[in-house]
Amino acid sequence: MRTRTLFLASLLAVSGGALVVPAAAPVARAADDDPATRDAKARIAYFDDHAGKVKDDGKFADLVMDLADYPHALTVERVGRILLKEKDEEHQAIAAAALSSYKKPVEIRDAAGKVLVKGIESGDVSDYVRDSCIDAIGKIDYKDAVPTLNAVALKGGDSWVLCTAVRVMGELDDKRALPALLQLWERFPKGYKWDTGGEVTVDTGASGTADQDAAEAQFAAQSKGAHRKGKPPTMLRDYAQQLVRTVMKITRDDTIISSDLLRAWMEAHREELTKLGIEIPKYKGPTKKADDKDKKGGKDKDAKPGDAPKDAK
Repeated sequence: MRTRTLFLASLLAVSGGALVVPAAAPVARAADDDPATRDAKARIAYFDDHAGKVKDDGKFADLVMDLADYPHALTVERVGRILLKEKDEEHQAIAAAALSSYKKPVEIRDAAGKVLVKGIESGDVSDYVRDSCIDAIGKIDYKDAVPTLNAVALKGGDSWVLCTAVRVMGELDDKRALPALLQLWERFPKGYKWDTGGEVTVDTGASGTADQDAAEAQFAAQSKGAHRKGKPPTMLRDYAQQLVRTVMKITRDDTIISSDLLRAWMEAHREELTKLGIEIPKYKGPTKKADDKDKKGGKDKDAKPGDAPKDAK
């Protein structure tokens, strides 16, 4: 786990440093303010009065968490402003983590989710902050973020962001993620089989280490490598194992260990998926090298890219 993530988690885990809003709220009482709104405004005023004076990220985190401890549209907006408007990366990541506190009521959870989606889609945040936003989406179970996570995963980029997106897809447990997961899986060489705990293996029909080299190169090219911690095959293995866990959770089928089997599952459930507005994507992945040999007269020359491997159970 990244050092910075551990640092952030330690900040937000502090329970003894909660800030207390003074009894005399610094915001004038408005005639049409309900008690909850008055309390939210008081917390925001306290934050605004002190946030600019603290130099320590831990104290800043305490202030932000004090806001997030109060579920109100106004506090969501204020924490969200830190994420979307501030330039300090640590402050933005703290805000993203704080937004994961807004689990209920539903309308407040949804408001926080919308802010996090804006953070993910923003071109003004770092991959570190984007990763924090995606992680927070999973914690509040904001399923409306699935289309955005699909786009993030298919675009590729930072390998940590990609791995987090795939993990959170599983936490959200939404079948709308399956087309993107299938396309991700099919980008690797045919014959790619994964399980949730073993090694990542590839069988493209090539000799020596060409199969594994091809898979690692594909992952590195798609994800720009892992610049925080871990490199292929470490990151590739983590990504592969997380993807298959996510697929198994969403499909409720623990026998899906290849993209062929996932495609077959989706075809078998086409009617159900169609009712949910989910289309099965056309195959766009690479062709197994062995198939090229087959076309020249070898066995299985009629095999299609989507066919399950012969050793699949």
